[in-house]
Amino acid sequence: MWLAAGAAGAEEKPAPLPPPPSLDNFYEDPLFSHAQLSPDGRYLAVVQGGDVSAVLVTDLQGHTTQPILSLMQKGKTVKGLTADWIRWKSNDRLIVGLTLFDIRRAGDKPDGEIIGWRFGRFMMAMDRDGKNQLQLLKGGFWNSDRGGNVTLLDRLHNDPDHVLAIAPKTSGDPAVWKVNIKTGDAQMVESGDDNTDSWDTDAAGNIVTRMRDSGNSVIIEARAPGETKWTQVVKLRPKDKKELADFDILGPTDKPSQLYVAVKPKDKSEGETRRLRIYDLSTKTLSAPVWPELKYDVENIVQDDETYALKAVCYTVDVYTCDFKDPTMQAYFKGLSKFFKNDRSITPVSISSDGRWWLLLVSGPDEPATYYMFDWNEKNIDEVAPEYNHLSTAALAEKLRWSYPARDGTAIPAYLTRPRFAPKTPLPLIVMPHGGPEARDAFDYDTWSQYLSTRGYLVFQPNFRGSRGFGITWAEAGYGQWSGRMADDVTDGVKALISSGQADPNRICVFGASYGGYAALWAGATHPELYKCVVSWAGDADLMLSMKFEKSFGGKEGTRYQYWLKSIGDPEKQADALKKASPISYAETYKPPVLLIHGADDQTVTPEQSRNMEHALKKAGKDVKLIVYKDEDHTDWDTAHEKDAIDQVAKFIQAHIAPIPTTQAATAPAAAAQAAAAK
Repeated sequence: MWLAAGAAGAEEKPAPLPPPPSLDNFYEDPLFSHAQLSPDGRYLAVVQGGDVSAVLVTDLQGHTTQPILSLMQKGKTVKGLTADWIRWKSNDRLIVGLTLFDIRRAGDKPDGEIIGWRFGRFMMAMDRDGKNQLQLLKGGFWNSDRGGNVTLLDRLHNDPDHVLAIAPKTSGDPAVWKVNIKTGDAQMVESGDDNTDSWDTDAAGNIVTRMRDSGNSVIIEARAPGETKWTQVVKLRPKDKKELADFDILGPTDKPSQLYVAVKPKDKSEGETRRLRIYDLSTKTLSAPVWPELKYDVENIVQDDETYALKAVCYTVDVYTCDFKDPTMQAYFKGLSKFFKNDRSITPVSISSDGRWWLLLVSGPDEPATYYMFDWNEKNIDEVAPEYNHLSTAALAEKLRWSYPARDGTAIPAYLTRPRFAPKTPLPLIVMPHGGPEARDAFDYDTWSQYLSTRGYLVFQPNFRGSRGFGITWAEAGYGQWSGRMADDVTDGVKALISSGQADPNRICVFGASYGGYAALWAGATHPELYKCVVSWAGDADLMLSMKFEKSFGGKEGTRYQYWLKSIGDPEKQADALKKASPISYAETYKPPVLLIHGADDQTVTPEQSRNMEHALKKAGKDVKLIVYKDEDHTDWDTAHEKDAIDQVAKFIQAHIAPIPTTQAATAPAAAAQAAAAK
């Protein structure tokens, strides 16, 4: 397929709208995932899901495919066994990372008591044809007390036979091992303790940084080659390991003892967004920014897979994109974006050694993810395979970019997800503020908004002030404004949707998770005239309790507590304000029905938040329901539990605001009926 879009014929009629995907469709495992190109670009390794789970290798020149590692046993997929990543060591040998996580419950019931479990992460090395398979750092895999925990650290490009891997010592503490991928022989080269979380290497394979996690803070330490003493570089809050951190190691430079890092500015004198810098391990200093400032935070980089030369810097505008150093490459990447109508995120996944073949992962609001191969020599792109073939674009809702003025005139960016072929009349609305609050929504695929919209609702997702990704001024505008500016931005968006005729004022519910759960509870407390129902998933109801909980992780000086002092407020100096900003304080006058959802083991927002809110609302005689899921933390829930929870959310909302019909045949009469009713 060449970089040109074919025009549809003028006489073509739209295809019939397929039925909306089921809940099971949204949570099916991917058909293909974790694809990687061999260094010469000839072979593609990929994990196949579905009924026949295996690792496959395709010869892209010979057009043949063969399974090289089965994830089946006696014709069935091994429960809890997944292949998580693939890396080529050479054109002839590759390494596969596997995880087994199998919880056994009494009576095989989803909520039965845990009676046993198996956990392990391990690595398999094998030839391209599946021969000479070898489990690396074997041992401890079936031990239910600890389990194996083996991960790849560095492929060591200049050493054809060895890699560096992280695996436990006999004590259970992590260590770095140099492993022969042909014999399995291993030698420990670095020892950690129970607080050591991970290490990083430079271009020569030297171990130069380590990350230590004490539970209340994450400390990054550095050490130049030849040194024995570690030096603290930065202290972060634990949440920074999963989100855009203030200091984020992105990879080695092409020079030993140097690392590329993305660094958040300390103040506005250093700019607005995360910038790309070089950290010198010998001098323990940061360079000036090595890339022009962008309007958005630097998230990642693209490097030469062998030399580590910097090719591009990547970030999210509303789609994920990359800016390339080479003007010619930049021009063609812009051409790719244009080919996908500038509404798809394009992620370079794997690049051949000569730079000719690029494996790209392309995703968008109505396309979960599809692999494409781009040939830089011929300037032509071909679809390889969709990750999910059970979610068609035609069956999913359409997502639109939208902006509206807040009460002070500030333009707030947002997204609207609409059922396909929805009538042009006002629609039932689900307001869905994101969590964080220093997070963001993007113009990409989102399971929850898609599932709810395909049930027959308009879904509104605002990037209110306080969201990340738009610079520190935008993010810090939310500090101390949980019930103020951030909440007002959400309310102003709802009113704008009503006044513009897009939302039915009599059919609106609000649903959010984490901070979004707080925002939902607050919206119901302060604007009961707008909302027919409220759903809070792991939301804060009592800000004084929130700060007490954060203080329990490392005390007043802990990084967690210090961050939330800025974000929420000081419970000692601002106790009255925090109580006034807490939804639980309004239980006596609360009007909309409330659904509360929480994980029993939540270590970010204590489940006491939802339990206390339920108790207060029940005591006041209000309509409230609480569902607590066993063994679940704040995020990364068991699929069965998440499916049940989002199903509960949809049913609760449907009980309070009616959706529009979700089949094309029903859309026209429904629109006519609504138009007649409006007269």
